[in-house]
Amino acid sequence: MTSFLAVILSGGLAFASYALIAENLQPQNQVIVLDVYTQKGGLGVNTSGGVFEPSDNVVLYAYLTSEGLPMNDTEVIFTAKNLENEITKAISTNSSGVASVDFIFPTDESIIGVWNVLAIANIEGESVNDTLSFNCYATCLQLSVHTEKDGFTTTVFVPTDNVSILALLTYNDMPIADVQADFEVWLPNGTVFLAQSLVTNSLGLVTTQFQIPWPFNNVLGAWHVTVQSEVYKQHLSASSGFECQLLSSVIDVFTDKGGRGQNVPDGLFMLNDTVYLYAEIRDALNVTIADKVVGFTVEKQDGMAFLGVVVPTNASGIAMFMFHIPLDPSLIGTMLVIARADFNDTLIIDTLTFTVKAQS
Repeated sequence: MTSFLAVILSGGLAFASYALIAENLQPQNQVIVLDVYTQKGGLGVNTSGGVFEPSDNVVLYAYLTSEGLPMNDTEVIFTAKNLENEITKAISTNSSGVASVDFIFPTDESIIGVWNVLAIANIEGESVNDTLSFNCYATCLQLSVHTEKDGFTTTVFVPTDNVSILALLTYNDMPIADVQADFEVWLPNGTVFLAQSLVTNSLGLVTTQFQIPWPFNNVLGAWHVTVQSEVYKQHLSASSGFECQLLSSVIDVFTDKGGRGQNVPDGLFMLNDTVYLYAEIRDALNVTIADKVVGFTVEKQDGMAFLGVVVPTNASGIAMFMFHIPLDPSLIGTMLVIARADFNDTLIIDTLTFTVKAQS
């Protein structure tokens, strides 16, 4: 009986040992991991893939491993979607266990916003996946506005001037065409003078023009201009301003060789040359005035008067007089020209100087 029991116990232990070994020999479930990311981030489980511009190319990657080793030639299905779009692509992993695909996203404004990406791989009936999200946002949009007069940028105008307002819309310094821009122009007292909606051209420009009325109340002072636009789901706004003011009445004396502007010196003349003198009168609106009497005097360098004459302005608001420089060595040096006029009971004056040299 004792021997019989020993045999039974011996057999039981052998069976238990075999069962334990057999259990250890059975294949274990593989640990399969899929990680999806972009060229801007996302490595790790369910992390962000970064921020992209509408003009960027988005590359999606998936890294597939089994117990830490790459799994090649395994299909990965990528699905990227936002509120308005859904795009799906499938590609197999390479020898490094990486599947990559270039996503061609929409070129319109529907690209803007958060995109959610799901990557799925199926291995022998087992499905693994990973997700990430990335954002698409236009960070390099720019809207600018300025004022021009006769093709030159300026912020100073007088009544009756033509004002040009130019707005420029760009993305990454490239023009954006066919986008609506809304203009508003306010008078100095805060009331709206002009409201207009226009569309940018191929250069990203949009222009509107108007004439400052005169006589008209509330035009003198600081005007305000704004332009607004919506592009890539962003609201853009730009503003500018300009002054409208009356000018002081002026007279400007010059010659055929120069001297334009107040008290600006002229050029060089020789003895025996003919000098053409001009004087232009402009009023507070910068308009030339006809039929106004201008007095010219020309003095030698010692202060002695060389000549004096009175000439009316013509239809263009310019008085003109010509004179001959004699072959007199005493005239060599600096000559002073003074132009005077009485305008609205105010004496207006301008001067210029020119040099006289002997003939070589």
